[in-house]
Amino acid sequence: MSLEMDYETIFHVMDSWELLRRIPDHEQIAGTILFTHLFQKCPETKVLFGFPLDMDPGSEKMQQSKPFVRHASNALNMLGPDAELLAEILGGRKCMPDEPPFARC
Repeated sequence: MSLEMDYETIFHVMDSWELLRRIPDHEQIAGTILFTHLFQKCPETKVLFGFPLDMDPGSEKMQQSKPFVRHASNALNMLGPDAELLAEILGGRKCMPDEPPFARC
């Protein structure tokens, strides 16, 4: 499998994640949106995460469920661009994840 990504695409990915990380409680907010959408599109996935199949993902009960919020936050923390992988795609250049996107590439 060949990965075809150019610098501009990678920059936009890194820049988007950086903008998201600047939002207070971004893990909870974006994670909740992500999993609400997943559960609406594929209701059968709710049981994989320990939620009843008949629970409405848009309901206040679900949105305020501590396990749902915790899982959404943790899952979002695991997502995001992998700076080392993106640097490898760009030809082995090293990029520091705590600096502005690809400032040292």
